[in-house]
Amino acid sequence: MRAVIYGSSRIRTLKALAVGLCSLGWDIIWREDRDAYQANQEASPEFDLAVTEGIRGPMSVMCREYTALGTPVLISDAGFVRRDLHYFQLGVNRLNWFPEFELPGDRWDRLDVRLRPLHAGTYILIAGQKPDDAAHGLGAEELRALYQDWAQELRGLSDLPVHFRPHPMGPEAHPEGLETIQGLTLAEELAGAHALVTWNSTTTTDALIAGTPAFALGPNAQAEELANTELRYIARPFFPSDPVRRAFFNRVAYAQWTLEELQNGMALEFTLAAIASQGHDRDLAR
Repeated sequence: MRAVIYGSSRIRTLKALAVGLCSLGWDIIWREDRDAYQANQEASPEFDLAVTEGIRGPMSVMCREYTALGTPVLISDAGFVRRDLHYFQLGVNRLNWFPEFELPGDRWDRLDVRLRPLHAGTYILIAGQKPDDAAHGLGAEELRALYQDWAQELRGLSDLPVHFRPHPMGPEAHPEGLETIQGLTLAEELAGAHALVTWNSTTTTDALIAGTPAFALGPNAQAEELANTELRYIARPFFPSDPVRRAFFNRVAYAQWTLEELQNGMALEFTLAAIASQGHDRDLAR
């Protein structure tokens, strides 16, 4: 089996995945300069797997082209939960991928994260995102217009005040007329919020952990399957039951891994088996 890795061998997740693939008997081809990827020229059926880190720049094109060939693409990025423990997500064909089947709770239990119960809140929190991020491709002006449109719509649907939490790498997208709460962590802001509203920010996951209903108004949010998608439900937002929420986070825990698990083949064995379980026509798990 042959895998092509797009990205520098100095990127720690890619280096770990290369070691893991070799330990499973794969042949590895490196394409160190992923920015040199040429659309409609490089994707090749000779490879059984493509691997990269993030989907910035031409890597989004690479992912589409290999997926069109029927070749899975593994994408590493920052983890979903407990990033302080250096977890990294490992997605299939996209960011924010989770296994599609039920899983045990052993990995989630080891993270020692409490799922807090649904709570009442006194304001609606809009979470900003980093402009021009590959997860959405929207610039600061586009994001600012979105936030202002949401705020206007929310004021017509609810009497609750609307607050804004800027992304630490996107203060230029702060919309006029929306106040921020100074000096609070994200967890503290979510604890007082009636609901969180965002495009496809990772804060949807934080909200569901905190017991705060989430609204994901764009595609590929981390927790989109448990989020609301229309602001008209802001007064009575959906929030998943405890069993549904726990089953979801059991799956989350099997989509993020430590560097050691990427390197020793554990993450790859599980993820390749998950691909096979979805009816892929190549036996990648052998």
